[in-house]
This record gives sequence, structure tokens and C-alpha cells, in this order.
Amino acid sequence: MAYKQSPGRMNLPKTGAGVPSELTMTDPKLPKSEVKKQKFDKDPEKHFRSFTSKATQITAKNPYPSKSVRNRKFAQLQKNLRNSSM
Repeated sequence: MAYKQSPGRMNLPKTGAGVPSELTMTDPKLPKSEVKKQKFDKDPEKHFRSFTSKATQITAKNPYPSKSVRNRKFAQLQKNLRNSSM
């Protein structure tokens, strides 16, 4: 008679059953990396005016998502400022 191998797990993934929960938990003594999001005003005009000088207004990074109306408004404010100072 020929040797037949069983198909094993087939499409079922390993479940991790039998692994102690202590091994899956993170170490509470390790420092947590905290990334603080910079808060900015939802109104682009107020956020733009929060910069004190015209130089910082022109070079300010646009914090709004790239395809949003607020992004376009903030960019327009910067463009108007550049054009007015010429």
C-alpha cells in the first residue's frame, strides 16, 4: 500500500491557540511612542491669520488634506499674500 499524507490545515490559518497571553501582550515598562497631532483651526482663514508675520504666513505648511476645499482656500490665501507683496 502506498503512503498517503494528510492534507493538514488546508485553508485554515494558525490560530495561536495555546500561546500564553503574557507572550502576546506588550511590555508595560517600555516607553510608548506618542505622536501628538498639531491642532489647527478648521477655518483656513483663522488658521492663516494665526501666524504672526507675513513671512511665516507665506512659508507655512498647509495642514489640510490635499484635495479638500480648505486646502485650496489656504493655498489661495498664501497666493494672494505673495501677489500683494510684489
